[in-house]
Amino acid sequence: MLNTLSWSHQLATHILEDLAAVMRPAIQQVLHTFGQPEATDVFLAQYAVGFDPEPLGLAHIFKRSPYHNPEQFQSDFKAAVSRGWLAERTPGAYGPTPSAQAFVADLQHATAQRLAALAPQPENELNHLIDLLGRVTTAALELPDLAETPALRMSRRFNQPGQPAMLRLRRALIDLLSFRDDAHVAAWVQYEIDGYAWEAFTLLWRGTACTPEDLAETLAARAYTAADYAAALARLAERGWVSATATGYEVTPEGGQLRQAVEDLTDQYYNAAFATLTTAELEVLHQRLTSLAQALPLAVPDPA
Repeated sequence: MLNTLSWSHQLATHILEDLAAVMRPAIQQVLHTFGQPEATDVFLAQYAVGFDPEPLGLAHIFKRSPYHNPEQFQSDFKAAVSRGWLAERTPGAYGPTPSAQAFVADLQHATAQRLAALAPQPENELNHLIDLLGRVTTAALELPDLAETPALRMSRRFNQPGQPAMLRLRRALIDLLSFRDDAHVAAWVQYEIDGYAWEAFTLLWRGTACTPEDLAETLAARAYTAADYAAALARLAERGWVSATATGYEVTPEGGQLRQAVEDLTDQYYNAAFATLTTAELEVLHQRLTSLAQALPLAVPDPA
């Protein structure tokens, strides 16, 4: 096995960004047809359809996104009901309405057409790539050190056999990144810290933010306030992980060592799933993903 597998999630992220650009015109057309719904309605409608007939609830969403304010999720659920996207089946459990089902069906059809028109690699090579990725994520579900893999398990609900190769490849890459999310949560959850406080700690460690206000602005989508992040930073300071400065907060040497240890453990969990591949197969995976990342921009179809 290669010394590091960071290239795998970096290439997956790059390829998915390119595929998102390909799909964007089709998505915008469907959104226009359905009256430009709120982003939260789009998100919840897709998940509700993916879980149907099992109802969708806060526990499902929060396990997938432990960095987000659960109170905001609750508000989003209620708003989606009021706007006709979700139906509350039992208290706190939701299913898609006919409008949501029609929207998701149109969205899937439109994006499938866009992706099916791509031909960045021969189909047999794409199928082999999909198989290699599938073996990794299947192995991830059986790793003894990961008690839970909620992000990966949720992602796999959306995989549909029989779809064109590019659609299946996109889903396989989303599965891979979802698994890395699970690996990271498994690495930090032992410290019994709230997800949003851990994310704040990570941004300080990376030098992306240093004040509660910075965090609230950078992480606006998480729906926490500067006051929330101020309280989180104070708790982190009590643990000795960060300290106050004249301009905000910085990670202490002890905090830096701990955060790096969690990053290393994340990689350890993530890399373990790749043990299912031989050295030769791992090299093929690297080559195919690199080739795809290079070829994809040249294979974009003309706008419909």
